[in-house]
Amino acid sequence: MTEEMDSCRKILSARAYLYLLFHKLYGGEPTEELMEVLGGSDTSEALGIFSQEDETIEKCQGFLERLCRDLADDERRQRFIGLCGDEYVALFYGFPKALVVPSESFYRAGDHSLLSEVTLAVRDFYRRFNVLPARYPRTPDDHIALEMAFMSCLARDAMEAFDKRDWRELVT
Repeated sequence: MTEEMDSCRKILSARAYLYLLFHKLYGGEPTEELMEVLGGSDTSEALGIFSQEDETIEKCQGFLERLCRDLADDERRQRFIGLCGDEYVALFYGFPKALVVPSESFYRAGDHSLLSEVTLAVRDFYRRFNVLPARYPRTPDDHIALEMAFMSCLARDAMEAFDKRDWRELVT
């Protein structure tokens, strides 16, 4: 494999990894395992691949590295995970009103509905790729966690096409 091809494969792999990580981050309350992954070397390496192109990602990588050092102590890590869980619930499920609605249709439909033409368009788009979310129909198809999982699948498929040298599949 040439150096350029190796670089392309690393980018495709990092993209699939990060989309899957974002799926996990947006899909539920933080856990100790997720915090370990978030602060781990795989995440740092994946962010490092993109930080060469984007200063924001470089800052994010630095933040995660500092966070990992700060959370090396078990007690501090447990307090942080609890705080993150509280923040997650407040953001996405807060009472009386969530601060962030994790569905695209809420922002694009114009009437803040959670099931609209936007949701159905996302569902149809998934079907074009033979994808049906695991929690269908209990979770809106345009929930950000599902969209990140879908993007991870596309990135993984692109990586597989690249490995097979199937250039036509790679660009479609």
